[in-house]
Amino acid sequence: MGGHSSRTAPDLPLPHQEVVSLQGSGGRVQDRPAGYLAAANTAARLAQKCETGQVKVQLAWLPHSFQLQKGPSRHLWEIHGTFTAEGPCTLSAHFHCRERTSSSGVLRYEAADTSGPPSWSASYPAGKHELRLAGDKAIDFQRWPLEVFWKLKHKRMDVIPVVFVLDMPGVQSIVHISLEVSKAGR
Repeated sequence: MGGHSSRTAPDLPLPHQEVVSLQGSGGRVQDRPAGYLAAANTAARLAQKCETGQVKVQLAWLPHSFQLQKGPSRHLWEIHGTFTAEGPCTLSAHFHCRERTSSSGVLRYEAADTSGPPSWSASYPAGKHELRLAGDKAIDFQRWPLEVFWKLKHKRMDVIPVVFVLDMPGVQSIVHISLEVSKAGR
């Protein structure tokens, strides 16, 4: 089962900083070429101290919380995962779908075809919650075969097997999942 991935932020170039003495021994500005003082002032502005702070993540999937578990019958499987929300949010599950970007920049998902499992969504209050695809939401390999609906196919990389989307105003947290059978399990 695949999980979400995180990208490392690219290194940002820092401004070149140089310490310069603008005053001579008598407290006067030393003789410098024309424009030197303006260049020194610009360098000083670039070198101003920036404060950093702690960022609070409003929606988060707990790392390593996703599990695939055998359901009540041979062909039913359940997916479990855990997430936290700082405020009320909506959890949506999409299956065998394609990712699209709305005009406002929000990611949305639409069925790749009409034969796949239906999408669903539910609302949650602030707090820690468990996602459970069980019962009528369980993965049914008899109705929707693994090879057709739940595996990521290299020939159709635009079709995502499982997407979980957490939404709250101004924030989205998205996880893409595909199911694979290990060579040892064959």
